[in-house]
Amino acid sequence: MTLNRLSEYAGWRINENDDCIDYAQKGLALAQKIGFKEGMARSYNNLGNGQSQKLERESALESYFAALKIFKETGNKQWVGRVYANIAITYSDMSNYPQAIKYFETAIKPVTEAGDQFGLAGIYSGIGQINKLQGNFTESLKNDSIAINLYKNMGNKKEVVRVYQNIGEVYIYQGNTTKALENYKNSLETAKELNDKHYIANALTLIGDVYGYLGNYPEALNEFYKSLKISEEINDKKSIGFSRLKIGQVYLTQGNFSAALKNLNIYLNIGKELKSKEVILFAHRMIADAYKQQNDFPNALKNYSAALKVAEEIGNQSGIAYSNMGIGTVYYAQSDFTSSLKYYFDALKIFETIGDKGGIASCDNGIGAVYIELNQAEEAKKWLQEGLLLHKETGAKDGMRDAYKYLSKADSALGNFKKAYENHKMFTVYKDSLINEENTRKLTETTMQYEFDKKEAETKAMREKEKEKMKLRYGIAISAIFVIALTGFLLLYFTRMKKKKEKQIFFANRQIMELEKEKVEAELRQARKDVEQFLTKINEKNQLINRIVTELQQLQEFHDDKKTELARTLTELRNTSILTDEDWSHFLSGFDKLYPEFILKIREMQPKITASELRFLMLVKIGLSTKRMADTLGVSPNSVRVTWRRVKDKLNASEDDTPQSLLNKIEKVTIEVY
Repeated sequence: MTLNRLSEYAGWRINENDDCIDYAQKGLALAQKIGFKEGMARSYNNLGNGQSQKLERESALESYFAALKIFKETGNKQWVGRVYANIAITYSDMSNYPQAIKYFETAIKPVTEAGDQFGLAGIYSGIGQINKLQGNFTESLKNDSIAINLYKNMGNKKEVVRVYQNIGEVYIYQGNTTKALENYKNSLETAKELNDKHYIANALTLIGDVYGYLGNYPEALNEFYKSLKISEEINDKKSIGFSRLKIGQVYLTQGNFSAALKNLNIYLNIGKELKSKEVILFAHRMIADAYKQQNDFPNALKNYSAALKVAEEIGNQSGIAYSNMGIGTVYYAQSDFTSSLKYYFDALKIFETIGDKGGIASCDNGIGAVYIELNQAEEAKKWLQEGLLLHKETGAKDGMRDAYKYLSKADSALGNFKKAYENHKMFTVYKDSLINEENTRKLTETTMQYEFDKKEAETKAMREKEKEKMKLRYGIAISAIFVIALTGFLLLYFTRMKKKKEKQIFFANRQIMELEKEKVEAELRQARKDVEQFLTKINEKNQLINRIVTELQQLQEFHDDKKTELARTLTELRNTSILTDEDWSHFLSGFDKLYPEFILKIREMQPKITASELRFLMLVKIGLSTKRMADTLGVSPNSVRVTWRRVKDKLNASEDDTPQSLLNKIEKVTIEVY
């Protein structure tokens, strides 16, 4: 039995799988030589454990079935049940869930008869995990509850941590973020009591996942990087991959596609290395999202289709639904609304079956958006209102943002402009609460801190203790000076504007509560007026900031001898009068230096635009008021306003658009898909 114990220790305690297999083979040879059946069976089981850990799962199954046959002959019910469970786990790792459930359920009887409470708890936990992967959340919670109570009665904290995390994931799928966070925090506290870094890292990632779902991206990224750091310390590839996935998702929500794809591809490669179809499935879905948001629809469809294929192979209902929904969003972006509706409804049917509220709400939003494009605004409103209610229930701010956006479009199409305006204001407030300067700064700081810590650890491993401490001090000092200098330079200019914006965003968030709670019409009108004043101010400030930043960036791209010339050009443009052909040519020459692609972009959007309409847009670009435009062009202010109306018609501007907001849309076109 000594060789078998060494094999078990090597395989499960120190993760030395080659040693595990070697000791098991030696133990098997000795047991066969002396005719010791129990020893032979234990050796076969240990051999299967080592092979399974090395991802040699077919070989592992052969070893387990050999062990099972001998244990049945000897009548050892406890080990018959445990080997059945090992077979079930192997089938689960191969994503063969029906076979896994079959062998777990077969294991219950012999394990119960043997009084093996630990083995019984593991079986119920395993069944609960498969239930979750199949989208059967009610059964998953039921089996996990049985398992965690058994583990608590035994005082087995390590397994309690693991099951807490499984339960939290199920609540996430059900949209119950409060219960999910409660279970994840319970798992973290228990893992800290055990000082188990593997489970601490997992718990941090899962807690960050909840913060991300609630739109608190800086806090989410902070938890993900803490998890990644611990996972790298213990070289836990599965946990490293999980952290990379979550970091990639945060960057995706912020539009940082290069950082998102970098992390998501690391996650995909780890999934391939571990031969985990679940990881490969989810990685393809997230990579597809990144390509979709960059309007790279061929690559988006390629990855969604790859995800759908894997999900169908392993019977992952949640994966099938989310892949179908992703394909629907791509077809929507390509204006193939018939195909889009088909995939949305396919996804919705599965989400309703498995009880995924977040998925149902996202489909409701998507279907509503399609019906708007099909000129069925009344039908669209029904779906969008259902989606909004579910998103409010789950606390998903990004979902509420999307619902308000499309409700505004639906009301506008129905001629209910007052309601459309109210919904548009709510959309803007939620959008600003998800993405603002403070969030972006915190995300950047978290990323920089992780990269700095990682390099510091690598340097420390290569240097002697004293030399390294000195280098660390210098590194920190230099980095601090650089960060302080850079931050000081930027904040010197932006602090004043940022503080005003933060104050206004805070005020807007307070208005959300007032709009939802106050029923008295007089107070509601006052709240709307306050939000309208805020939106007007923030738009004016944002236009000023964007224009100044653009001009500064352009100046910084030239040598010193060019900066004065460009600054003089901008001044001349603002003071010139465009009255004659010669004046116009002079103005056009200077304008092209500053904004070389502007005229081309306008003409590509609307080839039929006239010279006077183009001049109007160019004067808007350099920031002239209506009166200044009239003075510059030598016409009346009314003529300028007439030109603006023609421009609105030709460029399909909305009634709420101002000249500056129209330019912002033209110069920063992104496809938002929900």
